[in-house]
Amino acid sequence: MFKRIVALALNPSLDTTLWIDEVTLSEENMVKEERTDASGKAVNLARTFKYYNVPSSLVLLIGKYNKHDFLAQLERENIQYHEIEIEGNTRENLSIVQKDRSVTRMIRRGFAVPYESLEETMEVLDGCVDSETLVMISGALPDGISPRSLRNICRHIHERGGQITLDSRSISLQDICDIKPWAIKPNRQEFCNLFEEAPKDLDEMVAEAKKIVEQGVGYCLISLGGDGMLCVGQEGVYYASAPSVEVRSTVGAGDSSLAGFVKSMMAGKGVVHGLKSAVAFGTAACMVDGTQPPHKLTVCNLLSQVQVQELPV
Repeated sequence: MFKRIVALALNPSLDTTLWIDEVTLSEENMVKEERTDASGKAVNLARTFKYYNVPSSLVLLIGKYNKHDFLAQLERENIQYHEIEIEGNTRENLSIVQKDRSVTRMIRRGFAVPYESLEETMEVLDGCVDSETLVMISGALPDGISPRSLRNICRHIHERGGQITLDSRSISLQDICDIKPWAIKPNRQEFCNLFEEAPKDLDEMVAEAKKIVEQGVGYCLISLGGDGMLCVGQEGVYYASAPSVEVRSTVGAGDSSLAGFVKSMMAGKGVVHGLKSAVAFGTAACMVDGTQPPHKLTVCNLLSQVQVQELPV
C-alpha cells in the first residue's frame, strides 16, 4: 500500500463563491457573503490531506499572470507544492449559492499547456514518485493536454512504480481501462456518460462497474449525491447511505469523499471503513463554506451514522 500522496493539479482554479438570496436575471443582484479559494479538485485534495496530517504534496500547473494570490494561500495553509509556470492565467470560476442552497457554477477556461511544460511535469514527477506513492489526478483537462497526453503521464507514473486515482470528466471509458488506475471516482452523471447507453438504475450501474474492475481498475467509487455512494472492487459491491444534513455548499464535496476513502485505506482499515469515510467526509464537506476541508469533529460524528450494506455480486 502507498505511504504518501502526490496531488497532480493540471487545471487548478481560483474559485469565488457568492451567497445571495435569489438570482434575478437581467437585474442587479446583491451579494450577502463571498469568499475566494485557491482550488481545483487536486488542490482540494491536497488541502484536505494537509488538514488531516496525511503525508502529501501538490504538483500544479499555474498561470503566470495571476498566480500570486493562489500561491500565497497555499503558503498560508502550509501546503507543500511544486509549481510549473504556464504563460497565461489560471482560470477563475464562480459559484452562486442561493437561499434555497442551490448552486450555479460558472466554469471558465484557463491557460493552454505547451509541450515543454508537459516535459517539465514529467521531470517533477520523477523526483517525487516511487513504489510507495499514490498520484491523484483530478479535474478537467486544460487545453494542450489531451487524453493521449494524460495516458502518457500515467504510463510514466506506473513506470516509476506509483499508483493512480482518476477523477476527471475529460476521459473516456477506454482511457480508464488503458490506464488501470487504483481507483476512479465519478459522480452518477459522469459515470453514466462513460457509456453509449447509460445505465438505467443501480443494478445496471453495478454491472457496468464490475466490468471496469475486471479490466484492471481497483475500485469504482460512484458518488450518488445525497443518496450516498457505491463502491465496486475485487472485495465485493457495497452501498453506503448518506446522513441528512443542512447543506452549506457542495463545491469540493466529491474531492473530500475521495480523500476520506484514500486516508482510510492508507491506514489499512479496509474497504467498508473506506466507504464509510468517503461518505462521512463528503457529507461533512457540504456543511462548510467554499472548498474548506470537512471538520474533524463533524466527520467523527457522521461516521457513526453512515450505514454500509454489501450488495449481491
